[in-house]
Amino acid sequence: MSENKASALSIIHYDKDGFLMKSDAGIEDCKEYKEKAGVTWINIDSVKDLALLQSIGGIFDLHALTIQDITNAGHRVKHEDFGQYLLLILKMLEFSRTGKSILTEQLSIILGKNYVVTFQESPGDFFGPLRAPLRLSANR
Repeated sequence: MSENKASALSIIHYDKDGFLMKSDAGIEDCKEYKEKAGVTWINIDSVKDLALLQSIGGIFDLHALTIQDITNAGHRVKHEDFGQYLLLILKMLEFSRTGKSILTEQLSIILGKNYVVTFQESPGDFFGPLRAPLRLSANR
């Protein structure tokens, strides 16, 4: 859906004390925020970097089949309960620039006890409209 570039990892963390958004985060940041009180949302905006996906899988104890499903962009919409987390695989739809066709992109979501990890098939800012309300509600 968007231009092709290297994977970018971003973290949003919020709790009763505030809101933090960190763009261009790294694997070490994911480890740090996994155990913090509050909610951590990690977004990876490309599924082409298998080493990055495997590192995320190691941090969050994701099953090998989960990583395989995330990298398979042709996967059908599904959900699966792995006990420690839920896996949701969805399709995002967008009109082409000409408006004559519909483009699809896979979105994979991992929902854990105090974290959400999202994997977009291609770089882009699908979640931009969600970030502003989070920031506002966390700063109240």
